[in-house]
Amino acid sequence: MRALLAPILALSLFAAPLQAEPTQLEVSALAHGAKFIGDRSGGARITITDAETGEILAEGITTGGTGNTRLIMAAEQPHWDSIATEGTASFVTELDIDSPLQLAITASGPLDAAPEDRVRASVMSWLLPGDSRTGDRRVIIELPGYLVDVLNIKQTEGRLEATVDISMLCGCPVIPGGWWDATRIDMQARLVG
Repeated sequence: MRALLAPILALSLFAAPLQAEPTQLEVSALAHGAKFIGDRSGGARITITDAETGEILAEGITTGGTGNTRLIMAAEQPHWDSIATEGTASFVTELDIDSPLQLAITASGPLDAAPEDRVRASVMSWLLPGDSRTGDRRVIIELPGYLVDVLNIKQTEGRLEATVDISMLCGCPVIPGGWWDATRIDMQARLVG
């Protein structure tokens, strides 16, 4: 037994240390119930952090299109099928890692919105050395909410009336009879202050 252990121990002493492998990670931000957040609404800021140490490993902004409306909005779309297509807004980075790494990935946006209107969401995900997560395997973070732009406020007979323009976070219009049907959305506002 000792004769067998000696060569194994000797080999392990001379084994090369693990080499860092370039590993790509692609992240997209999806407006809840709508399309991807990209150029049309200023993109979303993506921050990729080492979940254990808190070190920021990469930051960037999603760029590209909002995606294929029919594919994204298809009711019969199986949950495991990708809804992202070529040209869909994303942020891509490459990390050199030598062991599995747990990441905290945050999306904040859309960046064309006023700072107080931006939404933030985070996910945790593992990244394995050399196992790139791009294309159909990208990380998708879903952001809830609407973009609300106040167009006009007036006071009439003791009442305040506001006219607003509402769109999805991806910049897609909310209109009567459209993909995002304004007649099916009930919104309420409160005056605070």
